[in-house]
Parts: sequence; structure tokens; C-alpha cells
Amino acid sequence: MSFPLPPDSGHPNHVRLEQAPRKRRRLNYDKCHDCRRDKKKVWNIESLQESQLTYHAIKCEPIERIWPSKCQRCIELDFKCSENQRATGTRRSQLSGKSEIESTLSGQGKLLEKGFIESRDGSGRTALSLVAGKGIEFVVRLLLDQHAAIDSEDMTGRTPLSWAAEEGHEAVVKLLLNRKANIESEDEDGQTPLSCAAGNGHKAVVEVLLAHRANIESKDIICQTPLSWAAQQGHESIVELLLNNYADINSKDSFGQTPLAGAVIGGHTSVIDILLTRGASVDTKDISGHTPVSWAAWRGQRDILALLENHSATRQRNTDQVLSI
Repeated sequence: MSFPLPPDSGHPNHVRLEQAPRKRRRLNYDKCHDCRRDKKKVWNIESLQESQLTYHAIKCEPIERIWPSKCQRCIELDFKCSENQRATGTRRSQLSGKSEIESTLSGQGKLLEKGFIESRDGSGRTALSLVAGKGIEFVVRLLLDQHAAIDSEDMTGRTPLSWAAEEGHEAVVKLLLNRKANIESEDEDGQTPLSCAAGNGHKAVVEVLLAHRANIESKDIICQTPLSWAAQQGHESIVELLLNNYADINSKDSFGQTPLAGAVIGGHTSVIDILLTRGASVDTKDISGHTPVSWAAWRGQRDILALLENHSATRQRNTDQVLSI
């Protein structure tokens, strides 16, 4: 319970209690949810202020509170505030009906026109590369509308499409392809976006790339194809998808290993079963003289060894029956 203070009596021992000054809140900055929640993530506000990439990534946009005197501005920007009402504590994104990222980035063309759009971080990645890898479709579209270099390469030769494909961002991949991104771009390891998507298990992205006629037999620097990558990583649905699109089931890499050998070494029984059913050779030798069967035996994979031997025995019986006719 509080009591009113007695008037100052003027006595020297009288202590006058005063209310402590209240710290004034800064109301002119509105941070997006990601920036508030985690200041150390890749969208670090201060570090990206230095490189000045895009307004969402660089810093939170300063905005003014909506006052009755600015209702004409609200009308122009399609805000939903009424004429005699103050929008206390309401974010501009809530008033406009846009997402926070859209609200933050809209109208920032002047910043992008100043040349910051092609700024790069320490690994050589541009703003487009960063947001494509994060799957932020709206920002990707904004940067492309501002003529960002769609096939910019970082220090490892990766393009925005390559990053989006590896991370499985289907919508961004579609957008980049519709804007004529190079579907056969290769990084320093010779991997194309299709290999990146196949090796990381992103079936929807693989389907999009195949629909845009990506080279299903593209090879990296060790001659591994998208099927090789999918098989050795155990992505059975992608293996089936690639085989349905006539991928070479017995393609060899620089070590002479086939997708079946890669699946055996990785211990992926379900993928091995698919490849065997589709007619993969169990007798193909690599440059060290190993076959898929000998790899399974050497690694002590009894279940896989039994599967391979049963398949070989079945195929031999079928061959004998054909020859006896």
C-alpha cells in the first residue's frame, strides 16, 4: 500500500522522496521475430550491417508509430487503422496484413540500387546466395527483381540454385529456374544442383530439376552421378525416381564402383534390394578388383551378403532355364 507524501516541512532533517525518473522506451525500431529470438544466428544484425546485404538481413527497419495525423499515409500503404484511432503497440506488418519480412523489405529498392546488392561475405556469398540457401522466397524474388546476379558463384563455386537445391527449398528452386538460372552449374567438386538434391534426399527438388530437363547422368570430379549419390546415402525414393527416369544403373565412378557398390558400402539394404530388382550387376569389379559381393563379405555384412548371393543364385537358375529351352 502506498501513502501520499507529507508536504515538505522545510526542516533540514526532512527527506523528500521523489519518484525515480522513468527510462523512456525506444519505440521507433521494430525487430523481426528471428532477430529478436536469436541474435547469433546467420542473420546477425550487426555483422550484416557491415556488409549491407538486404534490409531484412542487415538491420531491423526503423518505423514510426501510427498516429491519427498519419491516417492518409496509412490509406496510401493500405494499412487497416481507422481515422480516429491510434495503433498503440501494433506492428506495421499487422496493420498491412503482410508478413514481417515482406513489411520490412517493401520499399527498400533505394538501398539495393546503391550497389550493395552484390556485396559478398567472407566465403564469397552474395545476398541472393544466402537467402536462397535459407529458402526465403520473398527476398529471393525481391533481389531478382532488382537484377541480382542469378548465377553468382561463391568461393566454392556454389550458385544460389545449388544452395537452394541442397537445402531442399522447392519453391526457391522453382523461382530460380523460372528466372533462367543455370541448371547445370557445377561447384568446385563438379556437383550439379541435381546431385546436391539427390545426395541430400530432397525428392521434391529432384522432381522439379528433372522436369526442367536436368542432366540425369551429370558427373562430378570423381564421376559420381546423382544416382550414385542417392544410392550411397540410402535415399531409396530418389533411387527409384532416378531409375524411373532411365538413369544408368551400372554407371561407374573413378574408382570403378557402381551405385550398387556404393549402397553395399553404405549398408543400405532397401536401396540394394531396389537396385537388384532393377537389374544391377553384382559381378562388376572396381579398380581394386572388388565386387559388391566381395565388399559385403569384407565388411562382414551378413544380411547384405545373403541378399546378394540369393539374387545371384536366382539369376543363375533363370539363366539355366532359358538355356535349357
